[in-house]
Amino acid sequence: MRFEQMLGDGASAVRVRKAGVRALVGDPMNASSAAELRRLGGDPGGFVSSQVTAARATEADLVLTATRDLRSRVLEEAPRALKRTFTIREFAALAANVLPFDLFETR
Repeated sequence: MRFEQMLGDGASAVRVRKAGVRALVGDPMNASSAAELRRLGGDPGGFVSSQVTAARATEADLVLTATRDLRSRVLEEAPRALKRTFTIREFAALAANVLPFDLFETR
């Protein structure tokens, strides 16, 4: 929904995948995360946790992590993903310099 608001017809070209470095494969979303997702208008139904693998990180166009420690862990598994692996803060700082500001405004 948010991609459609921000990107219009271009949203169909974006595919988001998630995986964790310490994920318990097959588990549902953490209760606090599910509550926050609902608050933001999302639906945690059908969520099943999965593990980051070297293949997934290497094949991705962009890998975002929450912290530098998690970024380091991903890069230990997939060093070839270095040029496209960022923390969310790093990516936001880079994107703020090249994308229209209104994409980052909360609606």
